[in-house]
Amino acid sequence: MGGASMAERKRRGETDAPRPDLEALCARLAALLRSGHRFLVTTHLEPDGDGIGSAAALALALGNLGQDVTLYSADPIPPKLQFLPGVASFVPEIPPEARFDVTLVTDCSDLSRMGPHFPSADRRGTLAFIDHHLTRGDPADIDFNDDTAPSVGEMVLRLIRALGIPLTTEIAEGLYASLLTDTGSFRYHNTSPVAMRSAAELLEAGVDPWKMASLLFESEPVERVRLLGVVLQSLDVSPDGRCATLRATQEMLEACGATPDMLDGFVNHARSIVGVEVAVFFFELKQGGYRVSFRSRGQVNVAAVAALFGGGGHFHAAGCTVAGDFAEARGRIYEAVREALD
Repeated sequence: MGGASMAERKRRGETDAPRPDLEALCARLAALLRSGHRFLVTTHLEPDGDGIGSAAALALALGNLGQDVTLYSADPIPPKLQFLPGVASFVPEIPPEARFDVTLVTDCSDLSRMGPHFPSADRRGTLAFIDHHLTRGDPADIDFNDDTAPSVGEMVLRLIRALGIPLTTEIAEGLYASLLTDTGSFRYHNTSPVAMRSAAELLEAGVDPWKMASLLFESEPVERVRLLGVVLQSLDVSPDGRCATLRATQEMLEACGATPDMLDGFVNHARSIVGVEVAVFFFELKQGGYRVSFRSRGQVNVAAVAALFGGGGHFHAAGCTVAGDFAEARGRIYEAVREALD
C-alpha cells in the first residue's frame, strides 16, 4: 500500500506534492529508457499486483519503443495476475552470461529480495529503482522514489507520459491492476486525487473496470476460500482490543491444498474489527520463523513498528520476519504496537 494519507501528512507538517526533484528524475529516467537497448525489468520476491502490474506494463512500453526487454520474476506469478497483458513473458531465471544496459526494479529497493538470478553489478548496467516505500534499501544509480505515489503503476504512468508514447489498453491494464490493488480498490488512505485522475486516464485508454475487479477480486479458487475459513479460527485480539492477529501455518495450507499467494488480503479481516487499530498476520515459513504483515488504520506508523524487528514498509502497511516461538513473537509485537499507540 502507498504512502501516508493526506490528513496524516498535514498533521506531520508535510506536503502531499511529490518532491520537486522528481520531475527532473522522471525526465532523466525517460531519457535513459530511450537511449538504452537491453533492459531487465523485475520486481521483488513474492510478487504482488503493484510489482507485477507495473513491471509488465513497463516492459510492454519498452517493447513498443523497440527495446530488447527481459522480464524476470524469481517467484511464480500469482494465478489471479496471470491474465494481465505481458505477464506470460516473465522468466524465472536469467542466464549467467546475460548483460544489460539498464536494470529496472519496480516496487522495491532491497536487492536481497530480487532472487538468485539477479545479475551482479558488472552485468546489470545502470540500476534504477521505481518505488514508493517510506523505508529505503540499497543505493541505485537512479532512485525514482515517491512516497506520496498511490502505486508504482502511477509512477510508470508518469514515465510513459514523459516518453510521449501511446498508452495502449494492454499497458493501461497493468497500471490499473497496480493502482487498484495498492489502493485496496480505492479504499485505502493513499486514494489521493492523483490516484483517481490516473484511474480516469487508464479507463479512457480502454480499461474495463468490472473486468479488472472481477478477475482480481471475484475469481477465487475454492482452496483459498477454505483456507480463509481455517485462518479466521486463529484470530486473537490483544487485551486492550486495539491489535488483532491472524496466523497461517504450513499445515493449514497443505490441508486446504492452498498456496502462499492465496493468503493475500487475509490480514484485512483482522483490521475490520471495531476498535482494532493495527492488524498483524503471521505466516509460518518452511525454513522456520514467520513472515509478519502489519496493517494500520492510521494512528500507528507500522513501518516504524516493523523496523523494530528488522523490517519496514509504508506508514499503513509494512512487514518483517521474526524467528522463534510464535506465542513469544506475538507477545513482543503486541507490546510494540501498544507502545506505539500510547
